[in-house]
Amino acid sequence: MSSVYDWKRDVQRLLPMRLEIGGLLSDDKTVGRELIFDLDLNSYDDVRRDVCDCHQGEGRICHYCWTFMIAGMTAVDTILRDDFGFQRILWTYSGRRGVHAWVMDERAFGLSSVARQAIVQYMSFSSLKNNKEIDHPVWKRMSRQLKNLFKTRLFRRIQERSPQSLVPFIDTNTLPKDRWVWLRWKRHVVDSLRLILTYLAPRIDSPVTTGTSHLLKCPFSIHPSTGRICFPLPPKQWNVFQPWTVPTLWQLWDEQNRTRAADRIATRRFIYAISTLVSI
Repeated sequence: MSSVYDWKRDVQRLLPMRLEIGGLLSDDKTVGRELIFDLDLNSYDDVRRDVCDCHQGEGRICHYCWTFMIAGMTAVDTILRDDFGFQRILWTYSGRRGVHAWVMDERAFGLSSVARQAIVQYMSFSSLKNNKEIDHPVWKRMSRQLKNLFKTRLFRRIQERSPQSLVPFIDTNTLPKDRWVWLRWKRHVVDSLRLILTYLAPRIDSPVTTGTSHLLKCPFSIHPSTGRICFPLPPKQWNVFQPWTVPTLWQLWDEQNRTRAADRIATRRFIYAISTLVSI
């Protein structure tokens, strides 16, 4: 394959359902690659069980556990833009239970594995060893940024399903016996920073970011197990995105047989997603 035209011809001939993108090779050595991040709900199973039962079923997602992905995208996007100065960032739904970030700034393309690992480490809450590190401005900012999301979506839910998980973060002396549902944020929570970040700090799949030879699904590919499209997410609209509404290949195919354009709901959603790429 010697040109983009050869590649286009082969794609049209083979009609693959899924394309994987890796690094740029020269003499079988990787000389560059987009900076990418992979967030998957499986990485949150230890806290995910406190809000829902989706971890018990392969590929299941609900409103509660998708909150972890919203928080992850919010935190990572802020760090990449404000702390590292990257601008051209595309977020995509993986087609199943996660999201991918593609950083396409030119200076990100040539980063070494060591530099990529340093970026992952910078935003890895699980790697902190003491309270002094937790006082770093990046964690205080992230806690403030995610506080409302945690309080409105998860705090009451955790009280209902797994109140004992909150014990390390609250003042139990102020709590009436067996009255977990009476928890009040200002009165009972004494370590809100650690509580919020324990649940919502991003959990990045490090090898995907640091390994320059790692492959990742191309946007608009079809996930083989769900049939859903690896969908680009409208910038800064993560709070309203619902992965279970992403069209499948079969829905798009079926809608092509409908004569009324108003009936092609999945198709319109797909076209809108493509149009958002213009602003990236």
